[in-house]
Amino acid sequence: LLIAHGADVNARDSQDVTPLGVVIKHRHPEVVQVLKGAGGTDSTGE
Repeated sequence: LLIAHGADVNARDSQDVTPLGVVIKHRHPEVVQVLKGAGGTDSTGE
């Protein structure tokens, strides 16, 4: 829903971590695929 309304999938938090970095850390593979499909990168830019 947020992605559909233009949410920035590469926004960084106060510790410079992206949403993809968070879901990788917490092992949510289905969300990893959604974020990658929307152009998301992890905190290292990969």
